[in-house]
Amino acid sequence: NTRVNLVLAIACAGLLVSLRIWFVASARSQPFRQTATLGLAFGLPLLAAAAGLMAYNQARFGSPFDFGYEYLITGPTIPEDPSRRTSTDYVIPNTFQYLIRPPEIQAEFPYIVVPWIKNDMWPNILRLPRDYFYTEPVASLLITVPLIGFGLLAAGRKGWLWLNGFAQPDRIPAGDRGLLNWLFVVLAGNIAFTVPVLLMFTQNTYRYLADLTPPAVLLSVLVFAGLQTAPSGPERSFWRICWTLGAFLAPIFGILIAVTGYQNAFERLNPGLYNRLVALFPPW
Repeated sequence: NTRVNLVLAIACAGLLVSLRIWFVASARSQPFRQTATLGLAFGLPLLAAAAGLMAYNQARFGSPFDFGYEYLITGPTIPEDPSRRTSTDYVIPNTFQYLIRPPEIQAEFPYIVVPWIKNDMWPNILRLPRDYFYTEPVASLLITVPLIGFGLLAAGRKGWLWLNGFAQPDRIPAGDRGLLNWLFVVLAGNIAFTVPVLLMFTQNTYRYLADLTPPAVLLSVLVFAGLQTAPSGPERSFWRICWTLGAFLAPIFGILIAVTGYQNAFERLNPGLYNRLVALFPPW
């Protein structure tokens, strides 16, 4: 799997890293040769990987930009009309799937499950577009990785404080502050280029969120760190509770969801251990 949907995010991160190398070298008055060496050390592997992938596409599919999607043998996941592989028609249902749809909560171990989606599991107000494939397991990233959900709330609060002119005390050294700001931009740019591709794609599945989860978690960490100087002590305590709760629940939810996975592989391949876990963790 080439994950070609990440090409824009990778290009954005590569550009920002290259600019960072250039700005730091200029600030330190480094010789051009040293700056160029650093830039090539970073950029050449990316260019080599892109060139190799394009050469592979040319050899196998007859075009460097043909990634072979139409040759998949996964049945209804491929629209008959190639122009329908991506469309703004899919944005609303995909938004519901990735950000709103809750996981399934059950009384027995593993308690939290990401189910396969059936026709009757959609709100009546949503009208699904043609060629839209949605049956694979999906649940809200904001709920199943609660650190990201709390981080989104924290980002909203931080934005509100900024719009209202609240200047937070800055205890970070100038050099570290610039690096953190740059990291914030890189992570935000990665998300900004990843989300639209996911939302406009003809199908959705929980594993696609792996493209988004790492930068979203790191960005949430930076946002929470910025609220350590919130206007009041009780508010700071609230955000610390949110941080602790989100960081504590995220790995637990991940482990519980992985127990069933896509095809109940754990239960099928190791039923003895699975049944012992069910006995160890009684129903609610």
